Amino acid sequence: MIKKLPKYLSNQEIQELFIFAPSEKIRLLMYIQFFLGARINEAVNLKPADISFKNNQAMIIDGKGGKDRILPLPARLKEKLYNQKVAATKPYVKMTRQNANRLYKAAYAAAVENNKEYPIFEFSSHVFRHSAIRFWVETIKDINKVQLLAGHSKLETTELYTRLRPGHDIDIRELNSSSFR
Repeated sequence: MIKKLPKYLSNQEIQELFIFAPSEKIRLLMYIQFFLGARINEAVNLKPADISFKNNQAMIIDGKGGKDRILPLPARLKEKLYNQKVAATKPYVKMTRQNANRLYKAAYAAAVENNKEYPIFEFSSHVFRHSAIRFWVETIKDINKVQLLAGHSKLETTELYTRLRPGHDIDIRELNSSSFR
C-alpha cells in the first residue's frame, strides 16, 4: 500500500503561523508540537513534571502505542515552558484535540489571508509534527535518530519525510547514521 506524503510547512511558514495564534495558550501548544514533534494528544498532556530543565530534556509519556520517549528540549521552547505557572502534575495547555484543531485552523486561515503565497491545503494540528520531523530529517541527517525522536515504529514511516516537495528531495543514501553523535 502506498502511503500519502505528509503535509508540512517550512520553518519560515511555521514562524508566520506562530504570529497568527489566536492566544498565548495556543501559541504555546504550537511551540510544544513543533519543537518536540509531538502529536496533539502528547502536546496537550505535557506537564512540568515531564520536563528536565537541568538536562534540557522533555519526556513524552504514553505516546502513540503507549510508548514513552525522551526528546531534547530546544532553548526556545525551554524559555516558554520555564515561565509558565502550572502545577507539576497539570498540563501546560489544557484543551481538547478538537478545540486545538479549530483554533489552529483559525491561525492558518489568518496566515493565508495575510500572505497570498502561503501554501494552501487541508490543515490540521498534525502539520506541526510533520514540519518538525521534516526539519529533523534535513538537519540531523541520521534517519534512525529521527525515527527514535519521532517515535515511529517503522523506519519506512520516517523515510516518507525524505520524499517531500519535488525539488527538495533528500537522498536517503546520504543520511549518515554517525552524523548526529
